[in-house]
Amino acid sequence: GWCHPCPYNYPGAENTDEEDAVKSGCEYGMNEDYFWYNVDCKGRQRNKGLYIADRDLNGNSARHTRQNPNGNRRGFECPEERDYYPYWHPTQWIDMAVLVSDESWCDYYVSQSQNTEAKYYCYIEDAGPGNEAPIDEQTCQANQGTWTKVDSFQDMYPDMDIAAPDCMMASFTEQNHLGFTRDVADYSSYTWSIPQTAQPMECVVRLRYNISTADYGSMDGFQLDNETGVLLDEVYGSGNNCPDSTTED
Repeated sequence: GWCHPCPYNYPGAENTDEEDAVKSGCEYGMNEDYFWYNVDCKGRQRNKGLYIADRDLNGNSARHTRQNPNGNRRGFECPEERDYYPYWHPTQWIDMAVLVSDESWCDYYVSQSQNTEAKYYCYIEDAGPGNEAPIDEQTCQANQGTWTKVDSFQDMYPDMDIAAPDCMMASFTEQNHLGFTRDVADYSSYTWSIPQTAQPMECVVRLRYNISTADYGSMDGFQLDNETGVLLDEVYGSGNNCPDSTTED
């Protein structure tokens, strides 16, 4: 995906003196926005429907995942957003392509992309560590929050012809061959056409490698229609984001 610095319509998401100070003191470029990490990620509940194996997560925010149980910070990336795709919460990253080993998942991945699908979040004015905002509409409203829409990137930038991401089979690569593929006797690659922009823009490109291993049925939690076998649209609805059976704090 490629990153817009701050596409949110959060109240208070505009640059602050604190954020300007961070930017002016940066020796290196920032990929994610300071607000994205310090307010949104730290101030939002983690998705308790995610598999955490035998991990004891030392916190309840989106910073705490199976791979990052202590909520350690790396730049301003949000660990939960980094580790999972497609993401159910608004994101700063515009999807370029999804390369998969099973094309039957493509329709689902493409339909859930914020490129063409609006996302929602819970705005609570004083949300933060220890008072994280819920991630489903029902709990948000029960806590006097505002369930807020964030437009798709397609609607945010109508002049850029943003479409759904490409989804295609990834090339087969041998272990320890540094990306050299069996398919075409060359290195793995993807050809991307840079979108047209009305104004000059700086662009950051991110490549992610997410893997689901065969020793755990990582897709078993997804819900299928009993008659058609099609994934249900509400797979990331409120009933699945925070299931009643979850007991972690």
